[in-house]
Amino acid sequence: MPHDTVKDFVASAAHKLQEGSWKECFELISGMKIWHLQAENKQDILQSLNEKIKEAGLLAYVYMTQQYYDSYSIPTLCQMFELDQNTITKVLSRVILIFKTFLGNFGIEYQGWSK
Repeated sequence: MPHDTVKDFVASAAHKLQEGSWKECFELISGMKIWHLQAENKQDILQSLNEKIKEAGLLAYVYMTQQYYDSYSIPTLCQMFELDQNTITKVLSRVILIFKTFLGNFGIEYQGWSK
């Protein structure tokens, strides 16, 4: 499907990210013609954007697969998302904090990940 507008590119990229295809998401975003207008620090922006897409992909993956897994392997996640262990830990800590806060709003005590 050809992408005619920025909106088309972004919608397709969001769909790829939702599917867990963070690499395809980044390829779509970085392939947009609009990047030719950003000459100075284009590579820095794309590198930063790639890292954010990887983190968002990790969040989407954990959210979509949480019903199937009791635990996650950090080395496997590092390999899947090409992120270092500290970044994986930081992102997963945020997920746990959000989850605990969400449950706390309903008066439910967080019991941990294991069933």
